[in-house]
Amino acid sequence: MKNILVPFDFSNESNAALRAAGVLASKTKAKIMLLNVYEAPEDTTDLYSFSEDSLKNYKKVLDEVKVKHEDALRDLIEKSTFLNCEIESVVRRGFVHKEIIEVTEESTIDMVVMGTKGTSTLEEYVIGTNVERIIHAVKCPVLIVPKVQEEFNLSDVIFASEFDEIQIPEFDFFKAIVNQFESNVHLLRVNTPSNFKRSGEMRQSMTEFGQYWELSQTTSNIYSDFSIEEGMIEFAKSVEADLICIHRRQHRSLFSFLNSRFSDEIAKRASSKPILILT
Repeated sequence: MKNILVPFDFSNESNAALRAAGVLASKTKAKIMLLNVYEAPEDTTDLYSFSEDSLKNYKKVLDEVKVKHEDALRDLIEKSTFLNCEIESVVRRGFVHKEIIEVTEESTIDMVVMGTKGTSTLEEYVIGTNVERIIHAVKCPVLIVPKVQEEFNLSDVIFASEFDEIQIPEFDFFKAIVNQFESNVHLLRVNTPSNFKRSGEMRQSMTEFGQYWELSQTTSNIYSDFSIEEGMIEFAKSVEADLICIHRRQHRSLFSFLNSRFSDEIAKRASSKPILILT
């Protein structure tokens, strides 16, 4: 991993994301790109006035806002002694989710690490539709960090999957991280009434998956619940997991724009569990 993108708006939630990204960057020798997105102040100009003076004033105010944000990021970086990695700050004007997507397209970003919500009046960081937009649009893994972790550690991590396929190219990314942290990997298949499979069949699939990926510290687990998201959350509590990892293609129904139930459950019930989504 070379570059980690962290959207940052000076909120506690974005600070949580930065702290987690700092640990990941230090472990993997990656660089952090700290992205701050600002909007134009509402009272800067009359939107219907295009006089030369009003446009000059508008540009001046925007430049001042940008400089203010750049100075604030520079000050933050200097004071963040927990950052043991290279870090680059970027300030852009626009809508948060759009700018995140554009930066991942313009730069070589290996991972996006973001908090669940921020201070934007448009609530661009609220987990749900906006996070789903990013997950659908970016071509790299997305780590959602709900709060500042006392110590961001990945001793026990969950990989939840249907295990219908063994060759998941994106799993290479997850494996590289767990190898760095020497994590215990709990393979998890959640059985639901609408998507039920026999235990023997599932355990065989998980065994083959572990062997294919040469996973040494693993457990195979089948958990029954009424929904996949509830099963993942409850199982994570039972093993005191530090991270839940899921693959977007393996759980298409959870990431439908028409179904934000998964996002709602994470926001309400998994307030202490970082979520890594492989895209």
